[in-house]
Amino acid sequence: LLARAGYGVYYGIDHRLNYSARVHGITQNAQIAETLAVRHLAAVAERPVQIFVDNKAVVDRFQSLLEGEPLPPDCSFHDLWTTMQRCIVAKPGLFCVEKVASHLGDEGINEARISVIAEEFNRQADALATAAARTHDLPQAVIEEAKHRHRQAVVLHSVAVAIYDRRHRTLPLPDRRAGYTEA
Repeated sequence: LLARAGYGVYYGIDHRLNYSARVHGITQNAQIAETLAVRHLAAVAERPVQIFVDNKAVVDRFQSLLEGEPLPPDCSFHDLWTTMQRCIVAKPGLFCVEKVASHLGDEGINEARISVIAEEFNRQADALATAAARTHDLPQAVIEEAKHRHRQAVVLHSVAVAIYDRRHRTLPLPDRRAGYTEA
């Protein structure tokens, strides 16, 4: 419950369009962070951009918008995708998106599973996102209370599992059939 997310857009070393921000709101996960990053990039892009994203769902949705497919009304983060759709229409031919594997490092490069550029850009964007996520400032009382609730949940779960195991291992008496009486 205390997970906090951030996102980063990396153009290059000391580039003026490098950007990072924390994710606001209740939903704090990689999906929303990647979507926000691509939305930001689409909004500020000034010239053709090769977008490297390590989230397949975001790549697939963005690619479908590039191909002119309509946005499903029930898609997650519909408002963000509507904004991106407007950017794509306003800036035709500007974007190319590519799914890249994340966190492969030199091993992935040596095995030709990711290019040097894609690995570096993904690593730098992740560093920006991590730094942005650290800017969330939760009160210490909230953190302590969440830890306390987590410890209670672990104890209750352990007790429930122990009860289940005990009941599961208990065999019925040989002269009884479960759920039936002689009446």
